[in-house]
Amino acid sequence: SFRICMEKSEKNEALLEKVNAAFEKTGLPTLNPIMLRGGSDAADASAFGIPCLDSQGTRGGGSHTINEFAFLSSLEESATRAVVLAYYLD
Repeated sequence: SFRICMEKSEKNEALLEKVNAAFEKTGLPTLNPIMLRGGSDAADASAFGIPCLDSQGTRGGGSHTINEFAFLSSLEESATRAVVLAYYLD
């Protein structure tokens, strides 16, 4: 099925700045924006003006396929990022 790609927007860029400020305060690696092909739930929300960042889960591969997987070694960092964002972002 067709999914729209996430567009670059001022709201998304402002969110990225807030997220990176929180990550810097806590010693987490900051994020660098990249543009990939393909759609996502975040792209759908962003199309309605809701600020979003995509791909913040665990590291892995095979996204949205029967062969999708996650590296267990990435769970701690992913959970830490989620806790930091819950604390620092309103």
